[in-house]
Amino acid sequence: MTDLKDIQKSFIQDCLSGQLQEGNISMEPEIDQSTISAKGRMGIYRESAIGNITNAMELTYPVTVKLVGEKFFAATCRKYIEQHWPESGNMDDYGQDFADFLAQFEPAKTLPYLPDVAWLEWLWHRSSIAPECQTIDQTAIANIPQDKYFSLRLTPHASANLLHSKYPVSKIWEMNQDGAECRKVNLEEEPEEFLLVIRHGLKTDIMRLIPAEHTFLSALIKGENFYDAFEAAITTEEDFDLAYYVHKHISGGTFSGFAVG
Repeated sequence: MTDLKDIQKSFIQDCLSGQLQEGNISMEPEIDQSTISAKGRMGIYRESAIGNITNAMELTYPVTVKLVGEKFFAATCRKYIEQHWPESGNMDDYGQDFADFLAQFEPAKTLPYLPDVAWLEWLWHRSSIAPECQTIDQTAIANIPQDKYFSLRLTPHASANLLHSKYPVSKIWEMNQDGAECRKVNLEEEPEEFLLVIRHGLKTDIMRLIPAEHTFLSALIKGENFYDAFEAAITTEEDFDLAYYVHKHISGGTFSGFAVG
């Protein structure tokens, strides 16, 4: 008798491939074929699984659905699912590679901004479900000796995510929200965007940043200290106002903790 682990592995492979596996481990002997063939039963499971996963993807990527239409999205998801079968039963964890998939998906090439819109939706999704965490005590920061200030390292808030796009993805996202005013966006005239996606309480926000601010935050989120982050920022903008942006993001809750040295 085939053990349970091998049966489960074979079942997943059959759902993914749409065909019964051959060789020593096969689901066929384990399937009741008195009323319907083994292949037919597996086909039912496969279509049900793909349908449920697609429904979960629609919840994560509602703007993408609006941009391409439900039928195109469902067909795209099928191709994506076939290449990226879920590794967890928690659908909140599924879909991280969808933007990368769209960038290589030939039928979507006519919408060059689509992968970045999908990235924004993924970051919005992850920020929205990120765990709650404390923000920095500004008094504690103020009490740090000046000679130690540039050695500070900040811990980003669990919901803080950065995105850089050469397309106006936040405007596209806003235009496709329920009740939004319909207007045109000229992709050639709109500037590139530097964004911070973060949740404040129960509200997830998309904040537009200046390029040097994005560079500064990116360095800090990667674990670099104030000095190195500031050095990176001034390569983008020589008169970058360090004090202003530190206060903005500490008071605004972009970071949850800090360490000296």
